[in-house]
Amino acid sequence: RSIFQESFLRWSKPSKIHIQSKVDSPEIVITFARREHGDGDYNSFDGRGMLLAHAYPPGNVSMSGDIHFDMDELWSSGVNKSDTRDLMMIAMHEAGHSLGLQHSKNVRA
Repeated sequence: RSIFQESFLRWSKPSKIHIQSKVDSPEIVITFARREHGDGDYNSFDGRGMLLAHAYPPGNVSMSGDIHFDMDELWSSGVNKSDTRDLMMIAMHEAGHSLGLQHSKNVRA
């Protein structure tokens, strides 16, 4: 399984949401992009640094559920280096937004 499939499966277990991967006409599209990438200046990436990724919640007509990652970041998978970003952790975070979850004020969440 890919990191992205796994990130959604981790949300599906406690929520009982059925997740399946589709190549033809997917409901959620995951892309890597740089700077302004077609969804407005407000959501433009900033190069390496602050803005890592963003996701659109259900109901956003044109990009409902889509997730965009900043291509300029140094992404890693399970490698704990100070100059890289953990793709699984960020993918899980953004998958939650893609499924409609917002940030929690509960520090234990």
